[in-house]
Amino acid sequence: MLVTGPIDFTLVGVWSMNHRASQPVPQGLSRSQPIAAAELYDFQGERGRLAVVGDFNSAPQWDKPKRPKFANLIKRYSDVGLSSAYHRLTDEPFGTETRPTHWWRDRKIDGPRYHIDYAFNPDTWAEFAALEVGGFEQWVAVAGSDHAPLILDIDLTRIPPSRAAASSCEVDQK
Repeated sequence: MLVTGPIDFTLVGVWSMNHRASQPVPQGLSRSQPIAAAELYDFQGERGRLAVVGDFNSAPQWDKPKRPKFANLIKRYSDVGLSSAYHRLTDEPFGTETRPTHWWRDRKIDGPRYHIDYAFNPDTWAEFAALEVGGFEQWVAVAGSDHAPLILDIDLTRIPPSRAAASSCEVDQK
């Protein structure tokens, strides 16, 4: 989706089913849907004008030898100038997050919980961003979801044109 404003950029929303997807990933692409998306679309051509956000249903502690490596996703996105806003702003390593976004299976505060929702965006946006992670009480206990939102507020008006591509971009939504 093309977002227009102080900086025009492409926003890619993610709700990854990974190995549970009913439609197979095209032959030759990674089974990890967020990595396959990066392989299908010209993320390199969107450098400085791209944000990939949502429920990735993936975390480094879930890596298995026959399943896609979460580290591959981080590297692929890093190669096109994207990093996780949460990890950049909290300085926490992947897999050791102190604020989960997902309460798995029983939706209990002390049950299994993970950080599997991410906002990958240009590194240059970090100094203009504020981050909030929704809490268990508001989103899981009351709203009934098994996820809490990752809320990223970026003041795009403060990003100098030299630090972001100012021209708009086209998105092929096939």
